[in-house]
Amino acid sequence: MSKAKSLASPKQNLAQNSFAASIATILAACLLVLAVNYLSARHFKTFDLTLTRDFTLSDRTLNFVGSLEQPVSITVFGSPPAFAENYLRRILPLYERASRGKITTAFVDPDAPEDKQSALRLVKEFDLSMQEDLLLISTGERRAILRVDELYEMSPPDFMTGTPRRVTAWLGEELISSRLLELLTQEKPVIYFLEGHAEGDWRDRDSDRGWGEAASRIEREYFEVRGLSLIIHSDVPEDASLLVIAGPRNSLLPSEAEALSRYLDRGGRVLCALDWDRDAGLDGILLERGIRVREHKLLGGISQILGGVEVRQFGSTVPILDKEFPDHPMLRTLRLNTILLPNLRALEVIQPQRSGWQASPLLKAPQAFWGESGEWDENTTFDEDEDIPGPVTVAAVAVGPANARLVVFGGALAFDNKNILNQLGAAELWSNAVSWLTERESLMGIGPKQARDFRLRLDAVQMGTLFVVVVVLIPGAVLAWGIITWLQRRS
Repeated sequence: MSKAKSLASPKQNLAQNSFAASIATILAACLLVLAVNYLSARHFKTFDLTLTRDFTLSDRTLNFVGSLEQPVSITVFGSPPAFAENYLRRILPLYERASRGKITTAFVDPDAPEDKQSALRLVKEFDLSMQEDLLLISTGERRAILRVDELYEMSPPDFMTGTPRRVTAWLGEELISSRLLELLTQEKPVIYFLEGHAEGDWRDRDSDRGWGEAASRIEREYFEVRGLSLIIHSDVPEDASLLVIAGPRNSLLPSEAEALSRYLDRGGRVLCALDWDRDAGLDGILLERGIRVREHKLLGGISQILGGVEVRQFGSTVPILDKEFPDHPMLRTLRLNTILLPNLRALEVIQPQRSGWQASPLLKAPQAFWGESGEWDENTTFDEDEDIPGPVTVAAVAVGPANARLVVFGGALAFDNKNILNQLGAAELWSNAVSWLTERESLMGIGPKQARDFRLRLDAVQMGTLFVVVVVLIPGAVLAWGIITWLQRRS
């Protein structure tokens, strides 16, 4: 018995040693994994191999974000398209890492039950009134808002070939970094609304014809809004980033018009929305800068086939189709949209009387609309001797010396509470006009990242080589190694 036990001892010892060696190997592997994870969490390095450097922030952003001294919160509010959400989930962690913990990011979907409380808090904090996909930025008492659809540009679809729209450029870093810089290093820019001529009331958010919603939208984008009377003040204040003229129903006095002209001469920015049947007293100022205001009112009709019957829709609300849009930054995010602009008067772009100014059309009504010179009703038709044939210009822009900028819309109802709340296209046009006039899109000087298609093109020889390697050599090598291993174990 003792002899048998003695003979079995070497095998038992071998098994015990093998078990101990296995345990030691597992423990060593666990320790190695823990050590690698600990080191990678504190000292990590990433490599961006994309053509457009999608996973790399510019040196400007890295230097600025890395020097932050106060916390910043960035929240994606809403349910953006999948491609936009994926982009934000890539770029926002880059800001978090570069800021060394000063920037925190979150995604809040107001339709998700688990996000209801957070969504309600954000709606109250940022005074949100429209259901849009937004990027909400806050630091201390300062707030800023970006629309998600501002973060990218898309190509129009090709209906002939069936090619869908695709992203042509990403503007996320440019806009996010610019807005952060504004919040942290500058006082609020001031936008003035002209008062004293029965204009739209920028304090009124309740009535249909107030401009309170328009003012609220730009306040949420980190502007300070004030009223201005040029009857009391002889000049536009020096701190004015923009002067808004919201459909005056009484004419400006000559002294007010002169003050406005002086403001433009020193590089001022003016957004002018005209009442369609009242003289604002601005014809001379606009004429000098290449924009003539006509007395003609826009009328027209569009025929549609409804239920097999042709129905003619006639009136003064003009649908501006995206095919009518020129290539202008103000209209960049409005592609594939139709903007309904009510009660417009005709404009005309002419040779400016002042040197250094250049004017161009911004929006034109469809061919079916014309400029009516007289009284009208539903039976009014185009009179080629007195009316202006379509397409008629209904919005124009002008740029002048000292980087002065001027935008004129032929109707003021486009941006009142009723239209902005009920029509996303008008709200976008308003925000884009303010952004272009105040040059908010180019503060940081960080350019957009162009999206590129990468396609690997192989000739017949390369395709044959790839087939042999992938289909023959690699599987053959694996099979041969398996056979050799099996034979060794058999022997």
